[in-house]
Amino acid sequence: MGTTGQPAVIYIPSGTYLLTGSLQLYVGTVLVGDPINPPVLKAAANFPNDHIIYGKDPNHDGTINFYIGLKNVIIDSTAVSPSQNIVLLDWTVSQATQLANVVFNMPNYSTGHVGVTSQYGYNSNVILNDLTFNGGAYGLKLSGQQWILKNIKTSGTTTGIQAGGFNVVCLACSFSNAATGIDATGVSASLVVIDSSGTSIGTFVSGTNNDGAGNSIILENIQNSGTTVKLSGVTVLSGNVRSEERRVGKECGSSVD
Repeated sequence: MGTTGQPAVIYIPSGTYLLTGSLQLYVGTVLVGDPINPPVLKAAANFPNDHIIYGKDPNHDGTINFYIGLKNVIIDSTAVSPSQNIVLLDWTVSQATQLANVVFNMPNYSTGHVGVTSQYGYNSNVILNDLTFNGGAYGLKLSGQQWILKNIKTSGTTTGIQAGGFNVVCLACSFSNAATGIDATGVSASLVVIDSSGTSIGTFVSGTNNDGAGNSIILENIQNSGTTVKLSGVTVLSGNVRSEERRVGKECGSSVD
C-alpha cells in the first residue's frame, strides 16, 4: 500500500536542504529536527509542485491518518515567486498526530503562499502548537471537525488563521502586521480565543452574523488596539478585552457580559 510497515522516526540534522520536489509523509512516519538549531527545508525557486510537504498519507482517508509527526523544522518558500500558488504543508490528518515547533517562512504579503492547509478530505485534528508564520497570504487555512491552536504566531501574514470546523480554540496566539488575525466565517459552532493579542492589524476576529449563532465568539484577555470583532462587515467590539469572558452574539449586535 506504500505505507510504512512499522513506525519510522527520521531525524534531520541541522542545515539547509534544497528541495526540488515534494516530500510525502505516511502513516507511522515522524520527522524530527534539532530543536536548538532546526534544519531548513527550502523550496527551490523553480519548485514545480503546489505543496512542499504532503502530510496526509494518500492511501488512507484523512480521518484515519494517525501517527504522523513533524517537529523542530523550518519550511521556507521565500525563493518561490510570491504570486505562485504554493502550500508549505498539507495537514489533512487526525488524532495521534503532532505538528509542533515549526517555522513557516514565506514572502511578505504574498498572494499565493499558504503555510498550512487541510484540503485533501475530512479530518479530525486535535492540537497544533508552537507554530510561527512569517509572510504569506495565510498562515493556517483550516477545515475539519475541531482545532486547538496554541502559541501560534504570525507576522506579515495577510490572514493569520482562516478557521473552519465545529469548534476552534486559540490559546496564546499573536498576530502582527496583518489585515485579519482570525477569519472565523467557516466556524459553525464556537470560536474561543484566550490570552491572545493583535499588533498593527486591521481586524482581530472577523465572522458572520448567522441565525442561531449567539455567543459563538468567546474572548478572554485579548490585547488589541483597533477593531477586535467584526461581524458581517460591521464592527461590534474594539480594543482590549479583560480577563472576564466576553461573548459576541447575533441578538445584541455588540458585546455583552
